[in-house]
Amino acid sequence: MKFLRWAGLSLITLSASACIAPAPPARDTLADLNLIPANAGLKGLTVAVITAQNTKNSIAYLRSILSKTRTREDPATFFVSYKNMLRRHFRATVHVDSVADAKSRAPDLIAILDVHATLPSHSSAKFAAKLILISPEDDQEIETLSVAGEGSDTSLLEDRRLHMSIGTAAEDGRAKLEKALLASQALAEYAKARRSPKTLAAAPASPPARTYSSDVDNPGYQARENQANFAVVVGISQYKHLPEAEFAQRDAEAVKRHLLAIGYPERNIILLTGDNATRTSLQKYLEEWLPKNLKPDSRLFFYYSGHGAPDAATSEAFLVPWDGDAQFLQSTAYPVRQLYQSLEALPAKEVVVALDACFSGAGGRSVLAKGARPLVTTVTAGSVPAGKITLFAAASGDQITSTLEEKGHGIFTYYFLKGLSEAAKGPGEVTPQRLFDYLKPLVEDAARRQNRDQTPVLAGSRKDHAIVTFK
Repeated sequence: MKFLRWAGLSLITLSASACIAPAPPARDTLADLNLIPANAGLKGLTVAVITAQNTKNSIAYLRSILSKTRTREDPATFFVSYKNMLRRHFRATVHVDSVADAKSRAPDLIAILDVHATLPSHSSAKFAAKLILISPEDDQEIETLSVAGEGSDTSLLEDRRLHMSIGTAAEDGRAKLEKALLASQALAEYAKARRSPKTLAAAPASPPARTYSSDVDNPGYQARENQANFAVVVGISQYKHLPEAEFAQRDAEAVKRHLLAIGYPERNIILLTGDNATRTSLQKYLEEWLPKNLKPDSRLFFYYSGHGAPDAATSEAFLVPWDGDAQFLQSTAYPVRQLYQSLEALPAKEVVVALDACFSGAGGRSVLAKGARPLVTTVTAGSVPAGKITLFAAASGDQITSTLEEKGHGIFTYYFLKGLSEAAKGPGEVTPQRLFDYLKPLVEDAARRQNRDQTPVLAGSRKDHAIVTFK
């Protein structure tokens, strides 16, 4: 029998160097779990992914290092792709803290993710990524996949070198680990056995999905309907080829309910979610349907929640539709520049744009092509024409957006809708500037509590024009 002796469970454990503080001591993975495993899949398997206190200690340690730099990046975002990789290839995943918890969920497979990172200097990083696969019935090891990822940067700014080298090493390790996972013959044979008629009846159901609710889901106000108002609302959580943009569809559905409450007619609101939010759908509604329906006295509201992406070569920003591919943005995504041009050309008196996405490529609601550097700092999402458009953007060009788990919404969208609800309590006009002055400090404060920076942006020449007037 083959015994597992791999120590860790830390997603991030940094070695000491002349410029990096000593990492917390590693603990024995299997000792923590009280396992004495012996020698003992993919779309058909459910998997429980185990982490331990090492992970929490190590993330906190790396946060303490990066918090002293100007990047203010939460290191946990570098490892989102590892979780998304597992979610992408298995039927369902659940993250647990112990073997007992894992077995209570009756998974087909237990996976221990161990990514040991070292920083030899502020310009290079190395990741030793391991995925230990265990059968939940007898604690037997199926296989241990091991890869090494590396990253370096020669930027003049030391903070940027550190940030870039960690991100590049994390992505290199993730890509190699994914390749090893898909090439594993032992896992393929295990998955085949689990799918056999003998074991199919015993296959566990996926854990029930968590339900969310918040105080902004259903507006408690109602303004007079205006037949001239139109809206296109887009929210994409699950993508065809890309990781999840958490809560994006919930964001869009809540935004539609608030638009109905401030007087947008139901028949004038286009809601695009899931596989309805393709690039073709965006084009046909923005470039054909709206021009035929808007009037000179119309106000248009365009809302987008989902992934953004930067073109690493040109720094141009793109909205990523359901069928978008980060490696082929020009042909599968929708340029933000084209969005502004299309909206500015419409026969409407005013256009309000709200984007709960980011375009840095560093995580959150942004994606980047494989092999590209994980941070682009000069995207052009905030450059709106000097005309009828007023833009709300969830974050500045070099930042990432995030979510409020307890509310089930993006931070920006939650406080945007909260601002409308608060304004409805008293009579008066709600202008973009008034709404922005309310949400900006709240978004910044919520982001700081997550140990990162997120600064919303308001742009355009009509910041003082009323969005809605409450009587």
